[in-house]
Amino acid sequence: MHLKITYVFHNCFIITCENTVLLFDYPEARFLSEPMERTVMKEIAGRRLYYFVSHRHADHFNPDPSRILQVNPDPVFILSEDTYAEAANYHGNIHYFLPDETRAVGDMEITTFESSDEGVAFLIRYNGKWLYFGGDLANWNWDELSPEEKQSMEAFYDRFLNRLSAYPIDVALVNTDPRMKTWAGAVEFMDRIKPKYFVPMHTFGKTAALKRFYRSLSPKHPPVFLYQAPGDIIEIDI
Repeated sequence: MHLKITYVFHNCFIITCENTVLLFDYPEARFLSEPMERTVMKEIAGRRLYYFVSHRHADHFNPDPSRILQVNPDPVFILSEDTYAEAANYHGNIHYFLPDETRAVGDMEITTFESSDEGVAFLIRYNGKWLYFGGDLANWNWDELSPEEKQSMEAFYDRFLNRLSAYPIDVALVNTDPRMKTWAGAVEFMDRIKPKYFVPMHTFGKTAALKRFYRSLSPKHPPVFLYQAPGDIIEIDI
């Protein structure tokens, strides 16, 4: 299966497979430049659109999908349940997901995982392949946390990785936050899950840090999408 992955901003990515597009965590307008929006609109026009939202934070969720609907009037919305109160402008083919659900939506099977922050992460089976999108699920083990909070976060992330390791992940979009020395658990994710392709995210646009992340990896790491600017793409076969 041939995929094109396009970086937009932060956790907003597009995965294109022939006439099908998956758009993830399209944020509020204040996070998007005009070139970013043009990138999204060009890619979704005339294609079957699956529009994923992992949670309600403004850097992941746009409460006004009107621009999307102008270009693609019949998307499939796949929204975390925590967005419900703020999704009044969403209409049509909407599927709300709680954590730990598995459902078929169109030609995809979608499983959700409880986030270590808010909302859900998505595991998507499509055309026999497995795609993972983390939302805000990560090892948020900040220095200011108490020892008890750090232990709880580590245990949560360990349980999650144990569950996810049961699946042969082809492409993983994973929080790799440059504010944290641990990259929010990205290296541990890579070592334990061993995805075929790894896409770092949650950089708030500070993409130069990804080169530093790349240098920290072991020689046996999977291919990594080292994007630099909105609109950068990688094309892969899985």
